[in-house]
Amino acid sequence: MSREAIKVKEFKISQTKTGLIEVFHVEKPYGESSYPVFRVEVTNELGEKSAIELPYANLKELISAIEESKNVCHEIPHTFPHDELAAGVGGGQ
Repeated sequence: MSREAIKVKEFKISQTKTGLIEVFHVEKPYGESSYPVFRVEVTNELGEKSAIELPYANLKELISAIEESKNVCHEIPHTFPHDELAAGVGGGQ
């Protein structure tokens, strides 16, 4: 079974020092007859990794759901303790 994963992009998780998000294209994830998927891996600051794999057919709906989630977040008042520092990472002097 071939699971060729091609890294498409990686970027730092906002407000962390070492958190990382990586996006991959995975060809033949479940054997020769399987359709490609995309995989999103998240590594937290402890080095623990979690991942999700989804068919490309679900990508548009996933992006829509994420946008809806962002709208819900904007409707809820938030106070962020380090906003006055205008820094990407909170804490300390």
